[in-house]
Amino acid sequence: MPAAVPDVRWFEVDKIGHFGAYGALATAIVRIGGRGRLSFFGWWALALASAYGIGDEFRQSLTHGIRSPDWHDWVADTVGAATAVTCYLCWAWYRKTMETPLWRKRPRPTTETSGENRAAPAEATPH
Repeated sequence: MPAAVPDVRWFEVDKIGHFGAYGALATAIVRIGGRGRLSFFGWWALALASAYGIGDEFRQSLTHGIRSPDWHDWVADTVGAATAVTCYLCWAWYRKTMETPLWRKRPRPTTETSGENRAAPAEATPH
């Protein structure tokens, strides 16, 4: 006889993936803006990420047997996008973290130096 465990279908492990992926998508969209237009792009990023999520769920409804649509996935997509946009718009530390490059390019070493950095030639002294 199986144990009577309540079914918590609305929270599955894949919801964390949906939350993170659509948060990253919304962050990428909001970064298109510039510093002066962040709030405008923030709302568009949320709307576009949510629309993409519901479109993906609709597409899954057309593939019978392989994938199954779930409106809980769309909710996780939208909440992830809303969280990421809110963090990006309201918290400077989050925005700075998202704008920090992972790898910094090092300047290429050059064999010749510029005229300003070149040492003055030694003056010849008579013997």
